[in-house]
Amino acid sequence: MSALSSALHGNPRSASPARPSVFRRVLNAMVEARMREAQRQVNTYLLELDDQTLAAHGYSRSELKKTGTTFRTF
Repeated sequence: MSALSSALHGNPRSASPARPSVFRRVLNAMVEARMREAQRQVNTYLLELDDQTLAAHGYSRSELKKTGTTFRTF
């Protein structure tokens, strides 16, 4: 009878969107963090180029600095 009741009155659990599992949320957070780190590393190397080369490839030195860079010791 509960299945029939759920079908007729709507299941309150199915009304809200499904929340990802803890594992999925942790994995997504790790992927996002790695993507941000990769972008900072790319920006570090791009900032070593001259302004003319950056402009030719559609980059701006100020925009690259805004999004962050990594510290390089060598």
